[in-house]
Amino acid sequence: MEKAKEDESLYTKLYSDVIDGYSSFFHNDKEVFIKHVSQTDFGYLEQFEDDEKNKAIEKGLPTEKEKLKDLIDQSLWTQKQEDLINILKKEVEDKEIIISKLVIARQIQHTRKQKEALEKDLLELTSEREELIGYTAEKYSGKKSNLEILRFTLFKDKQFKELIFDNETFDLMDDSELNSLLLSNNSILNDFTQRNLKKIAATGFFLNAFLIAESNVMNFYGKPVVRLTNYQIDIFNHGLKYKNVLEKGKTPPSVLTSLDEIVDWYEGQASGKTEYSENTKNKTGQTLVGASKHEMETMMESARGNKEEEAVTLNDEVKKMQKGRKNKVLDFNDMLKIHGEI
Repeated sequence: MEKAKEDESLYTKLYSDVIDGYSSFFHNDKEVFIKHVSQTDFGYLEQFEDDEKNKAIEKGLPTEKEKLKDLIDQSLWTQKQEDLINILKKEVEDKEIIISKLVIARQIQHTRKQKEALEKDLLELTSEREELIGYTAEKYSGKKSNLEILRFTLFKDKQFKELIFDNETFDLMDDSELNSLLLSNNSILNDFTQRNLKKIAATGFFLNAFLIAESNVMNFYGKPVVRLTNYQIDIFNHGLKYKNVLEKGKTPPSVLTSLDEIVDWYEGQASGKTEYSENTKNKTGQTLVGASKHEMETMMESARGNKEEEAVTLNDEVKKMQKGRKNKVLDFNDMLKIHGEI
């Protein structure tokens, strides 16, 4: 219960920040406002990174492509290893797609373990590659870009009229203060994951307001799309997806008790991984191999339009059929009856 309250508090705070378009923290006893970036901001930041990369190349820093070619020519790295990295990335993506279409927890957990094993292999290989490649123009420009994002998004006011640092002041900042700013900034922005934005979109406090706004950006945010932050766009798109599910007459089954489960349910409905539930409408005695009683209740409730009907396990049905019989062994026809086939 305490964990649930903490989670609700987190998502309420994140949602408030998304609506405001900024987050804040205290630095040197003064409140600092982190502007949430928009597509327009990203355009500037991408151009900044490109410019820094070109400067690095002019100063003689090699590109990643050049370093990789040298490593392969010197037999310190192979094209086979490079190809394996791409294969592992594709396999990780494929596992993620499979997970999104699975229903049964046991199968999801098994596939997630496979995905984690692939990710571990990928991390080991890419880490070895990065160590061999060393410092490149891309690494230099990436570091400069990350610092510029920090400088570019920190303001003295919530209206974003005055930056905390100009270029000269920022460049002269000592490492300890810079690290302190980075830690404070990242500790806040690290909570704005896609998963957390989906959880916000699945909450009652978001959906109630979203449904009233009738899928209209101006009604919901009071400003056009071009002025929205990336977080605002993402959460609006998740809201559209979940609203579409609700408009089909489906609502999350009452047996779902956590936001994680509710998000998985919405994502499943949106991606069409509920084929089993749709195919079992108006049928009784259906089973899904490997499904727990909780999962059966979820799928049955969804299939019957959320009418309360308790799911039973295969063992329950077997015991019921054996009751009153002298011969406790079930034949093939008995099993077909349990599965609703006859």
